[in-house]
Amino acid sequence: MHSVQQTFKKLDSDLLKFGLFEAVCPATKPSYNYLDLDYYGVITIGTPPQEFKVLLDTGSPYLWIPSKKCSYPNIACLLHNKYDSRNSSIYQQNGTQFAIQYGTGNVAGLNVQNQTFGEAVNELSPLFITANFDDVLGLGFPLHEGETPVFYNMIKQGLVSPAVC
Repeated sequence: MHSVQQTFKKLDSDLLKFGLFEAVCPATKPSYNYLDLDYYGVITIGTPPQEFKVLLDTGSPYLWIPSKKCSYPNIACLLHNKYDSRNSSIYQQNGTQFAIQYGTGNVAGLNVQNQTFGEAVNELSPLFITANFDDVLGLGFPLHEGETPVFYNMIKQGLVSPAVC
């Protein structure tokens, strides 16, 4: 059985052979890869920008980041970059609480306006303690009415072309 990375390499070579890759994906930039299991990108949130390494998750629509408000004994939160809403001039708190449970516990240069995200003050899964990422950027379909995932906002705001690679 081929790994995800081997499959993508094969696909890339087929696309290159027929000259399709540049026509379809002229500015494709690879994300970070960890053991062919996880893929990451880097995003910034707020003004001035605060940088986070995000797990690109196709199974959920949610964007959440560790909050500066998390505290001991929340080790997972303490070990990663944290968002400090006090340092952002454009932050608007909406007061909605959230809880997300996961099954197993690179977009560059885009400015997505008015994106709702979760500020995590409690990361309970041991998975997040050793994670190579700060937070999760969900690329999946919305699960509830009224939710607008990051990718949907990118489309609405004309930040991505119809051909997505």
